[in-house]
Amino acid sequence: MDTSQQRHLLFVVGMHRSGTSAVCAALEACGVAFGEGLLAPMTRVNDRGFWEEESVVALNEELLERAGTAWYSVVADAAELDFSGAAFEDCRKTARELLQADYGSGPVRAIKDPRLCLTLPFWLQMCTELGIDYSACSVHRHPLAIARSLEARDGLPLGYGLRLASLYERRAALALPPDSPRIDFEQLLESPTAVLGPLLQALPLQVDEVALQGAVDASLLHHRGADATAASPLELGKLGSDEFDAQVEAQYPLENTLSVIADRFVARGRELTRVGELHTEALEIIEERDDQLAQSQSEINRISGLHSAALASIAEKDKQLAELAHLYEEACENTKRQAAQLSEIGEMHSRALAVIEERDEQIREFDRRLAQIGELHTKALGIIRERDDQLAQSQDEKDRIGGLHSKALGIIGERDEQLAQSEEEKNRIGGMHSKSLERVAELDRQMAYVMGVPVLGRVFGLLLQRAQRRLSP
Repeated sequence: MDTSQQRHLLFVVGMHRSGTSAVCAALEACGVAFGEGLLAPMTRVNDRGFWEEESVVALNEELLERAGTAWYSVVADAAELDFSGAAFEDCRKTARELLQADYGSGPVRAIKDPRLCLTLPFWLQMCTELGIDYSACSVHRHPLAIARSLEARDGLPLGYGLRLASLYERRAALALPPDSPRIDFEQLLESPTAVLGPLLQALPLQVDEVALQGAVDASLLHHRGADATAASPLELGKLGSDEFDAQVEAQYPLENTLSVIADRFVARGRELTRVGELHTEALEIIEERDDQLAQSQSEINRISGLHSAALASIAEKDKQLAELAHLYEEACENTKRQAAQLSEIGEMHSRALAVIEERDEQIREFDRRLAQIGELHTKALGIIRERDDQLAQSQDEKDRIGGLHSKALGIIGERDEQLAQSEEEKNRIGGMHSKSLERVAELDRQMAYVMGVPVLGRVFGLLLQRAQRRLSP
């Protein structure tokens, strides 16, 4: 994404260990954007971070290598560095991609790398070609503080560090645009707002005093310039000047500096030899450990086979457990269904008990009614026996009446003979006799229905007696 017409690019230029990281932390706190892929912080070197993009550092290293130098070289002159040849075309392509990358919505983007002191002409030329609005600021620190910080970090002698700082200062001065803001590191730590305020207003960015004070940590000042000069009789002139170089040469002659480098190189060689011996011992131990590992691997393979078999057995057991779990689930479902059925049966049983209780009550009622019927039956049997006795008496009366009837018939026969003797009497008596016969027939029919009824028998007897009296002469 091309943001050349929308964004301002700020180059933060300064020697290694000069305080450029602290300046970048302050700039970031006020809204300046930095690229992704920054170098990671390094304990006791730059705990807060370097604020350097790995891709920019890699490109600067490539530029210096193709130019025949390196960041730590004090030999090459600034005029000898030319990055305009065809050999740098692929570097220019990479630079275009880096400069045109999108770094968020902020108005200002910053690029920081101490190697910019050597490669800044290349980057400014690329910005001009791409039409990118740019500016630069330079960061400065007491040269002895820089040298001692380099000695602590990289083991460079003070004389070498001072020469390197002077070379970086000279080259940066030649490359920086005119009127580029100059930031003193020691003053920045003392008064961040006063030092950075003009630069931030020119970008333009809002000055956030609280953010600035929090970003600039005074503990970053490992070696203050005043302390550095107190430990050395050297009265230094302007960094990067011939006078400064002459003073460094007088205090730290090149031969002595090279001797210190040689001594440190030899010391490091001894250390490397010691490390090599330890490395050899370590290799022997490693070889021994390799044999042990081979044996262990063999044992591991054997155990692995057992483990595989165990896993297969476990898998089979898992399968069986899964089947058992399935069966268990089915059993649980069956149990639930049976419980539901039992509950339903329990309800039915309760209803059945209620019905049984109702039936028992009905049976008890029937028993009471049967008892009553039994009493009535007993009474009925008594009445039947009484009626049987009455029937027996009626039968006797019937037999008696039958005898009387027979007698009546005999009398009637006698009377018939008498009637035959007298026609007139016969006719009269015959009429009466017919009526008597009809009456007797009627009585016989009534007797057929009411056999054994004493009252009717007596009535019949009275009628018969009356008939006999009427028939008597």
